[in-house]
Amino acid sequence: MYTHKSISQVRKLSTSTLLALLLISAIVATIPVAAVYGIAGGAPKLGVVHQTGPDAAPVVASPTVATTFVNGTAGNLGAMVDNLGCGTPANCGNLTIFFSVGATNLVTFSGAQFNLYLSKDGFSLLSPGDIKYAGSFLVSSLATALVGVVEQNGTYYIGTTTSTGICVPGCKVVEGPLPIQIAGGFKFIKVWDGTAVAALQYITIAPGIRLNPTSGPANRPVQVMGGGFTPSILIDLNYSYTFHAWPAGGASAKAGQWQTSVDTTSNGYFNYTFNMIDTKQAVNPTGGPFNDPITIKAVKHTYPHTLMANIAPPATPAVFTEKSRVFTQVISFNQRGDLVVNNTAGSYYGNDTGIAPIIPQPSCTGGTFGVPVFATGTLWLAGNWWTWGGNVTFWVSNSTSTGFHALTPSSTTAGNSSAKPGWFGVNLTVPTNLVIGTHTVKVVSNGVAYTFLICMNPTLILNPFEGTASNPSTTVTVSAYGFPAGKLILLYWNGTSFGDDLEFNVANGTTGTDGQFNTTVTFPVPETYGGDHNVTAWRADEVDFYDVGYGICSGTSPLCESVVPNHGGGCVSETVESFEEEMSCEGVFPVATAAFTVLPSFVVIPGNFSANYGQEVVAVGEGFIPGVFYSVDIDNQQADFSTTFLFASTGVNITTTPCPRITGHVCHFGGGGGGGGGSSTNLTSAFLHGLVTPDNLGLLNLTFTGAGFRPGLHVISLTGVDAVLSAGSYGPDATALFTVNTDGDPIASMLTSMTATLNSITATLSSIGDSLSSIQSSLSTIDSEVTALQTSVNTLSSTVGDIQTTVNSINSWATSAQTTLSSIQSDLSSVKSDVSSIKSSVTSIGSDVSSIKNSVSGVSGIGSTANSILSAVQAEQTYVLVVAVLAAITLVLVLAVLIRRLS
Repeated sequence: MYTHKSISQVRKLSTSTLLALLLISAIVATIPVAAVYGIAGGAPKLGVVHQTGPDAAPVVASPTVATTFVNGTAGNLGAMVDNLGCGTPANCGNLTIFFSVGATNLVTFSGAQFNLYLSKDGFSLLSPGDIKYAGSFLVSSLATALVGVVEQNGTYYIGTTTSTGICVPGCKVVEGPLPIQIAGGFKFIKVWDGTAVAALQYITIAPGIRLNPTSGPANRPVQVMGGGFTPSILIDLNYSYTFHAWPAGGASAKAGQWQTSVDTTSNGYFNYTFNMIDTKQAVNPTGGPFNDPITIKAVKHTYPHTLMANIAPPATPAVFTEKSRVFTQVISFNQRGDLVVNNTAGSYYGNDTGIAPIIPQPSCTGGTFGVPVFATGTLWLAGNWWTWGGNVTFWVSNSTSTGFHALTPSSTTAGNSSAKPGWFGVNLTVPTNLVIGTHTVKVVSNGVAYTFLICMNPTLILNPFEGTASNPSTTVTVSAYGFPAGKLILLYWNGTSFGDDLEFNVANGTTGTDGQFNTTVTFPVPETYGGDHNVTAWRADEVDFYDVGYGICSGTSPLCESVVPNHGGGCVSETVESFEEEMSCEGVFPVATAAFTVLPSFVVIPGNFSANYGQEVVAVGEGFIPGVFYSVDIDNQQADFSTTFLFASTGVNITTTPCPRITGHVCHFGGGGGGGGGSSTNLTSAFLHGLVTPDNLGLLNLTFTGAGFRPGLHVISLTGVDAVLSAGSYGPDATALFTVNTDGDPIASMLTSMTATLNSITATLSSIGDSLSSIQSSLSTIDSEVTALQTSVNTLSSTVGDIQTTVNSINSWATSAQTTLSSIQSDLSSVKSDVSSIKSSVTSIGSDVSSIKNSVSGVSGIGSTANSILSAVQAEQTYVLVVAVLAAITLVLVLAVLIRRLS
């Protein structure tokens, strides 16, 4: 039990101790201290390691522990020990925290997890202002092989290193970058697992820069993060790169200011987004795409603009790899949309590089042919890594006038998303005013022009480019572009009978100075088999023609209807041979070729017949493909026009060849004829049962009896049924409609008679209806008259009633007047009585006033009694006040005694 004196002594000692501790703390706070041991578990060390091998299983080489400190850079993995420089590789590497060196443990953990903090002091406790920058890490992970852990500030590797150098049999480490958002003044790394321990060595953090993303096209928005700077200063961001002049000219250094007056803010770090510069570096034409590394450095904004970040190792420079513009696809389509050439064989294309045709074009000679194109055709052009979100324009040179002219479309916009950075794709229309030969296509983006060559071919355009030969007949208009000027052009149609490969002159025209026909040139489509037929234009002054009987045509006259090549050149000797092959053998090429697709037509003759016709009806088909077998359907029911097998037994060889313009079909030719060079297939006789096939002219004549049809509209259709018909490609190739009328049809006659009877009954019923309507009208008139009479009677009755009402009203008024007079007399008597009553009341009031006067005189004694009561109340108030004062004095005395005892 403490006495009063002992309590006082304890109080005085505690006060003195507290003052001493406060004084010591104030003194200690003013003295810089090195890192000290925190808890009994020891302290880690700082150093570097060199990591090699794949990220999944990194191998550590040359581990080094610092003696005093480690140099690091904000946002960077690289570090240097004791400022010894990076000339010796062991002194520079990845920033590493060593929890053990070899077999010596440096830290004993009290918790299962730990975090990493940056601090401005080396105390073995967390201080206000300490910043967590990595974790939480499992303590148990230090005993396993190195494994990567992705954190906000980067990837950290935790575990036991391989056995090398000072790490034998291994070192327990955490290897990873410093944070980017850090101010200057942080010098210590602390490990916290519930209690804290600081690393033995301290760390100097230099300013650093980080870019995100680190690659992409010119003008791409780039996030720039900087840290470790002096707070609230202005810096400039500079760039530098090496520019390569292709294909010759060497390399040159380029540098400049990217952004100026960047504020480091009060925290010493910043985070901004700027658009990357455009190096305008072209693709290396000798080795594919070229990517430009652009180094970003920070310098002080004010003179002398000293370097502040990304100065030298161990910092990894902030580098943006700018991808050079490339063409990824160059595809040419002709005027019909057919593919001409596709240059997408995994190559990239730059200025006048890599864009040679698959086959040489006669229209363009020399070492570079260019991409073959045709007037009104399209050129699909796709590019990647062009100016982010920038305008891309398209131009073509024209030898008929100076300079470049805009293509259609004239421009597009490059992509501005991460999915398609700087990508564009566009279909360019080939102009009709380009002369034959080589032209330059120029593609411009942000002042950077890429060029490649195209080869304009003479273009023959057929309008339409498909149709039927007859039923109905088709007239084709022929247009020429890029043809030789002032020349007679002969137009020949290839093939009327399947496999004959003969050429037939169908039209001629003369070109003007612009390489186009002077007049409109047309021709009717010959009656021939279906599919593609080439229409070829030849210069009349370059070829000699012989007719099919080998009689020479008169010079260059185009009068021969059917021709074969001039065999006098000695190239071929067959009776019938490919016209184009023979001409190319003799060194003569057509000016241009275009394909016309003959479509099938189908018609029934006659198209309208009587139900009892009973004679032959012919369905005539033209433009079908020889070798294709067709199923015949009448009113959507299969009709068997072939009651015998086309082939006797299974195993008969049938030669097949692809059918032109019929997707998924294969043409069949029995005995290997008519389509040599195809594949041989075994077909069963059952497959061919009931099918029909056209002759070599593409004709089909189907005869059926015009009987058994109900009157009305009917349909007959032909559907190709080859064995290799593509899945999903079903439907008739041609249809024809015919009408059966009612002539001679017994059911129709019966229906006609019944209709007449019904019409007569209808007429009779109509007449009866008219009579009923008339009667109804008369009844309506009578009803109207009766209604009018009733209305007059009602009016008269109402008038009589009104007179009676008036008489009754007069009588009632006289009676009321008599009653009123009697009431007035009674009221006068009542008034007289009331006046007498008032007089009596006045007399009574006078008496009451005298009585009240006497009562007031008796009340005057009450005043004295009230004064006595007031005096008594005042005396009581005085007593209560005295008692309150005495109570207060007593309370003060009690408190004084209590204080005295405590002191």
